[in-house]
Amino acid sequence: MNKIRAVVSSDLHYTADKNGAELIMPLIRHCDEALSAFCRQIMNIHPDVLILTGDHTASGKLTDRTGFASYLKKIRESGTEIIMTTGNHDFDRCTRKEYTETYGPFLKADKRDSASLSYTRILNNIMFLSMDDHCHRIEGRFQPETMQWLEANLKLAEKNGLEPVFLSHHSVFFDHWTGNSRFYQIQNMDLIPLLHNYGVRLALTGHQHFPAARKKYGLTEIIVPMPFQGEYTFGILEADENEFIWRTDNIDFDRFGTFRFASEASLRRNTALDFLVNAVLESGTDTDPEHLKEYRRLLTLWYRKMNSVTLSHHDTQIINDPYYPALMKHISSTPYGIWIKEMTEENNIRSDLIHIPYHDHA
Repeated sequence: MNKIRAVVSSDLHYTADKNGAELIMPLIRHCDEALSAFCRQIMNIHPDVLILTGDHTASGKLTDRTGFASYLKKIRESGTEIIMTTGNHDFDRCTRKEYTETYGPFLKADKRDSASLSYTRILNNIMFLSMDDHCHRIEGRFQPETMQWLEANLKLAEKNGLEPVFLSHHSVFFDHWTGNSRFYQIQNMDLIPLLHNYGVRLALTGHQHFPAARKKYGLTEIIVPMPFQGEYTFGILEADENEFIWRTDNIDFDRFGTFRFASEASLRRNTALDFLVNAVLESGTDTDPEHLKEYRRLLTLWYRKMNSVTLSHHDTQIINDPYYPALMKHISSTPYGIWIKEMTEENNIRSDLIHIPYHDHA
């Protein structure tokens, strides 16, 4: 059996408008240049499938959808299949009917859920479960009918010896990204037991914009990063007869973009990094200038390693830094402090290269 190879990305937030939250998405004024370069790189990799876990556009409005669809058309015509979940921003100014009309021509489905836009796609020995978790506007939640549909397909995968891959926009597991799970975690309390009962080994999700990986109950969840911020990271997933192999790569703007844009991308990345570091520093309690200078140094290192998906290689260095305890005290009462502590001290999966053995169906 041949391997399946997928490029995986999330939260592209494409927009035809050139205004927006530049400090959150530093390339928003350069959406077309950035996406053109990324598409050229995808077509150069020539994967079997492109997996996108939601928030394809910034608003879901017609100009954003049609602009983004023009890139999907090129990728599909190059021979790469496309699997997409829905995202909350995809419905800001878009109905479900309009979403289907725009993206339906690029998608293949083996089984569809009548209660949502969820569907399955089977490639070789893998069943991709592309889940629509937007029962409510902000929350990630499945309707009861969709949970029943999910279980029926997990039973089908088990019966036929297929390896299920769970795809959604919101997260499966809880962490302290915002301090309020309602904004990022799927709220169905029976979801994790269901996935565990059927031996699901891999979930690919998005929404948080920052990369992370965690493993609980035999399930590895990979938070797929936004590719147009941080270190411009995306994922590559390979599946053979025995295991999944996940690794990360970076958009090569030097090779696939123009020289001018490559320089702009580097500048914008540094500006966004400064914004994030300042937001953390200003949330804390310490006002000593010398301390703040050291906190800035350490936070800059932390964000660079986190965004490059190499934090697990440098967590000991960061924890042993003489200013780490003081930094944690400075931001201890903020969501940033809890999140950074959890990512550094508890989320120790090496998320730039992960081997995930399949469930034993015997």
